[in-house]
Amino acid sequence: MKDPTLKLEWKGEVGLINRVERDVRLEEKTLAMANQLASGPWSLRSLRRLAWQAVNGDWRDVLESERKMQRNAGRWVDYRKSVVAFQANRTVGFVGA
Repeated sequence: MKDPTLKLEWKGEVGLINRVERDVRLEEKTLAMANQLASGPWSLRSLRRLAWQAVNGDWRDVLESERKMQRNAGRWVDYRKSVVAFQANRTVGFVGA
């Protein structure tokens, strides 16, 4: 966003941006962030798919997809590891399966 009336600090406070990088490091930092997101829990990928489907999809189809995703999510190792980690008040390393 290149609106001179909005200060950079304010943009960060309200969530319009989450970081600023120099041009020479932008590609490196972008790829690192993409890899971090890609190695995250399976649920993030599923939520992203559901969000895109909700933009253009039929409401009933979207709800059916969410039902299937929620059912499948409970079967993944990440879900079980997350529950145990939450109960133990510790972080968890997601495996994506």
